[in-house]
Amino acid sequence: MLESSTPAVREMPLCGVKFRELHVDKGLVVIRGACRDDRDRLIKFYESLDSETVYERFYHVVKDFSSYVDSLIEGGALVVVAELNGVIIGVAEAMACREDYAEVGVVLAREFRGRGLGTALCSSLGSACRVAGIKGLVAYARRYNVPVLNIARRLGATIKRGPEPDLVAIEVCLED
Repeated sequence: MLESSTPAVREMPLCGVKFRELHVDKGLVVIRGACRDDRDRLIKFYESLDSETVYERFYHVVKDFSSYVDSLIEGGALVVVAELNGVIIGVAEAMACREDYAEVGVVLAREFRGRGLGTALCSSLGSACRVAGIKGLVAYARRYNVPVLNIARRLGATIKRGPEPDLVAIEVCLED
């Protein structure tokens, strides 16, 4: 029997995990782990964001999201999506940044904010990180990003001065 010389394609770590469902006025939102075959939908989601939202998430202008999404897929990131009728409307991701810690990024389409989806994405991602053995999370946000700071406080995060004057560092300890 001949062995294939093509390496096996590794699925994303949270693929197939369904965290929860939430009802919103437009239907049922499913919070689930992202899979490799979500690539095009993830790119489409990021491309659909208005420039202010992109800047809030990435702190600079981004024109091409394909390499970013590919880095999440190939880098073994823990990625949770909020999906409504097959369309991704929010993403929370965690990438290892130092031993036992992950840096977190979260973004939600503007029209779906204020409905508990950001909190659901963050708590689902936090649960997945804890199971994966990650001991702490860190995220950065503009100090005037009140919705993010409110989510952080609800989830028991510590908020400290960040690396730049208008940034704060949000830290969550996942150890009991």
